[in-house]
Amino acid sequence: MRREEKMTRSISKSALKTGEVRQPCDQRWGVALLFLLFQSLFIISNSLAQELSDKSSPSVTHPTDSAQQTGERIRNDTNQESQIRDDLSIENEPLNQLLIPYDPCLPGLYRDWREFSVDHVQFRKKHGIVGARILIDRMKCQLRILALIADKSSRETYTGNIAVGALRSPTPRGSFTINHIYCYPDVMYFASDSQPLANLYRGLFAPLLVCDGFGRCERYNELGLHGFELSAHPNPETIQAGLFGPISSGCVRIADPCAFKRHLVALVGVGKVLRNDRGTYHWLNKNVQVEIFDHESEINETITLAKMLEEGITSIGAGLKSVMNIFGP
Repeated sequence: MRREEKMTRSISKSALKTGEVRQPCDQRWGVALLFLLFQSLFIISNSLAQELSDKSSPSVTHPTDSAQQTGERIRNDTNQESQIRDDLSIENEPLNQLLIPYDPCLPGLYRDWREFSVDHVQFRKKHGIVGARILIDRMKCQLRILALIADKSSRETYTGNIAVGALRSPTPRGSFTINHIYCYPDVMYFASDSQPLANLYRGLFAPLLVCDGFGRCERYNELGLHGFELSAHPNPETIQAGLFGPISSGCVRIADPCAFKRHLVALVGVGKVLRNDRGTYHWLNKNVQVEIFDHESEINETITLAKMLEEGITSIGAGLKSVMNIFGP
């Protein structure tokens, strides 16, 4: 009996020891299985999410050589068009920024002279036109516009009759500049001691400027190139009716201001529409030199004198440089 109890006690102790060892092992295996299960679920969920993302997003493909060349060409064309728009600065202008007066001189289908200018960009490029020059003969009462070509030549594009200053108020001789032009019928009379008068200039006034070597300009005695409408003057009986000859107060009256505007704007172009208390105007894209003379030989004499002065200044500079080379820095 004691032997059986002893054996039972020993067996129970060994079984208990075995149970104490197996219980922690089973727990570790359970934790490992749960970890593997969660990891598998995580991998499966990521795979499903990636698959759904691939289906919902557009596929990315590498362009072929021809497609890449086409895209490059379109991009270049777009850049060129953007550059042209920036240079012309018309596409970015607000359409209703300014109420533009109606101008009967403006060709049909154009909103303003700016659009007319832009439409002649290719014309200027085709003929190599880089500017314009105006010649005014006081003796012949004649005005001419010359197109300046890139090869230093010139071509006459417009000739018109004019009136110049009377003997008591002569149009001055010399070299002047115009850099902006009033183009619309709302341009006002420019005399400072008179009330503003609309349409006296028939929609054209280009102030004569005197400029220095630094590009600073000022108006010369309020004189300019303009049209003339006798019926718009408050005292027409005091004004000589004839358009041609020495009859004005010093300005140059142009018989056909519409033709003058079309030729000038086509040759040099204008900027956007602006307005001040004297009317609606445009800046010219290129300054235009105005030569006023009695005999055309005076122009050549002026050019020769300017060339002599330029050559003299160049020779003086060369002489100073040689002296500096002798004495060293």
